[in-house]
Amino acid sequence: LEALRYLLQHNRPDPAKVFSVLKKRLSDEQRALVGEYLIGIAAADQLITPEENRCLQRIFAGLALPKDRLDQLIQPVVTGLTVGATAKGSDGAS
Repeated sequence: LEALRYLLQHNRPDPAKVFSVLKKRLSDEQRALVGEYLIGIAAADQLITPEENRCLQRIFAGLALPKDRLDQLIQPVVTGLTVGATAKGSDGAS
């Protein structure tokens, strides 16, 4: 594991090459799943910072995923809602 850690720290792959390989080897659905997973990681603290948002935009573009899908998935977090929650009053409760 130490050797693998050393290799990963000192031989960082070119992101363009990584995206190219992923686009060739993963289906559209699999790439979308990767994007959704990364959004989940970024939103783990219920906040997506501007830096995280820029990074997600680059990743979605690199994976040839639609930007509107990214916007749709991060909207609850950007508006301050807990992931999976509905807006206040929209569920009929008072």
